[in-house]
Amino acid sequence: MTDTIDQTDIFKRSVTANDYGQYEGRGVINFVIPYYMTQTQNYPLPADLPSYWAFSLGLQNYFSRDTVLRRTILQETHWSIAVARASAKQATKVWKLDGNRIDRWQRLILDLSGDGYIPSLKRSMFDYTCTNNGMFFEIVRASTAAGSRILGLVHLDSLRCVRTNDPATPVIFWDLRGAYHAMKAHQVMMMTDQPDPATASLGMGHCAAEAVYGQIYKMAAIERYFLEKISGSGATSLDLVSGLTTEQVGSIVATARQEAQAKGQVYFQGHVIAGILSQAPLAHINIPLRDLPDGFDRVEELQIAQLAYATRLGLDPQDLNPRLVVSGTLGTAQATVLHEKQEGSTLASFDAEFAQLINDLILPSAVTFYFEENDLRQEQQQAQNSLTRAEARGQQVTNGEIDGAQALQMAVDADDAPREFIKKDITGGEELSSEEKPLTGEEQTQTQINQAASALSTEPKQPPALSETPLTKEARDITALLERAVNIAEALTR
Repeated sequence: MTDTIDQTDIFKRSVTANDYGQYEGRGVINFVIPYYMTQTQNYPLPADLPSYWAFSLGLQNYFSRDTVLRRTILQETHWSIAVARASAKQATKVWKLDGNRIDRWQRLILDLSGDGYIPSLKRSMFDYTCTNNGMFFEIVRASTAAGSRILGLVHLDSLRCVRTNDPATPVIFWDLRGAYHAMKAHQVMMMTDQPDPATASLGMGHCAAEAVYGQIYKMAAIERYFLEKISGSGATSLDLVSGLTTEQVGSIVATARQEAQAKGQVYFQGHVIAGILSQAPLAHINIPLRDLPDGFDRVEELQIAQLAYATRLGLDPQDLNPRLVVSGTLGTAQATVLHEKQEGSTLASFDAEFAQLINDLILPSAVTFYFEENDLRQEQQQAQNSLTRAEARGQQVTNGEIDGAQALQMAVDADDAPREFIKKDITGGEELSSEEKPLTGEEQTQTQINQAASALSTEPKQPPALSETPLTKEARDITALLERAVNIAEALTR
């Protein structure tokens, strides 16, 4: 029977308990708005990022850089799209659990943060890609003891998690009511992108938003320029007109605007026009206040930025803009190589580290979490490699270098054939991948018993016919032991 998880109990025991409002009845909701949220207006991005970090329990200085980085998606549309694509791609990846009695653990992961695995992982990916502090999950337990039962996982706001560099108490969490919560190592799971090697960094890293901040700032400025130029909300040049007063010029402009509005027209008026009263003939002097540089190509600049975003996040560039290949910015072969190299990208690194933390900190030794990859190009390549190895083994058999049994053993060792195809592994040794866990002593004993049962079940259940010569006492004892082993093995496999 699947264990049920009480989400209410989880949040009551969580360090985020003070974050949630309470419905008082009669339409009254009691909730808290922290002071720092009143200071996060949609200001334009600064040309240069604030200093890497400065420790402060007030958190304002500590996260000044991360506050700007996390605000980038509000300022640059194309970067926001890239982060959303990366988050959705990561959150919708298929994952599996291998092991015994996995129902409860599947439910625990599916109920991540109370609202589900997908929305919770999207929030985490946002923190992972747009803050140097990284992402945090609280491991909520039945009690504060390290070995107590795990009830669930709750996402923590990265901007309210302070790293301490203390292995025993690695994080201090600041709730919305201003209380600090010291979190032990068994109570928190955290990840950061590109960790800084300096000990003084306290484990903070260098996120994707920081790496491409120059492109983000440039594209935000370009889009703002065109927006203001189209909307007429910003002046780009100063026009001096002699022979007319400023009032006269203003009257002309106002009349033209009224006529255009009456016709339903919207047009750009990005010039500041001033009249100079003089006896000189009518003249016009234009002083540019700001303009794009000569040879500027908006489409090319966008493609350069999108390629940088895709490369840093580990996305296929065509996911952000299919025209990157069509336009020639990327050749088809180059795009294919970039796609294949995603295994070493940010998303692939996230997969490996996230799975390792889930396995090490959350799941018992008998259960393993891993992501299932459905890459048709990779499957085709694996099939081709398997065929090549099979042809090589066939040639070795033909040449007399190996026999059929040895060829089958080689196929099993290369994962080209199931291990069940051989009764005895003649090459010996064991293998464990980074996604697998070693068997416990009890599991190893059970595996050995199953293997013995399988081997003995193929043997006659009765001892062979006795010869005329009576068996010795030692032979009779061995026969009795074999019969007993067969009976035990049969009982265990029923």
